[in-house]
Amino acid sequence: MQCVDERAAVNQATQSLNSAKAVVQELEVEFQRATGPQKQALRIEIMAAEKDVAAAQAALDAANKALQACLAR
Repeated sequence: MQCVDERAAVNQATQSLNSAKAVVQELEVEFQRATGPQKQALRIEIMAAEKDVAAAQAALDAANKALQACLAR
């Protein structure tokens, strides 16, 4: 099997992205149940978690690009 390291990187990046998305979903559920000051704090946490999702997506995109480059060799 070729490109083993690249495939592993894609798998790891996919898991990281899924984990980051799960955190956002959990925070959104908490947000819906929260009241007043809790909502503001959770809103800030959600924004930070969404940045983590964006970073994880960028890492996955880069890993996929590296895999495609490897497979093209």
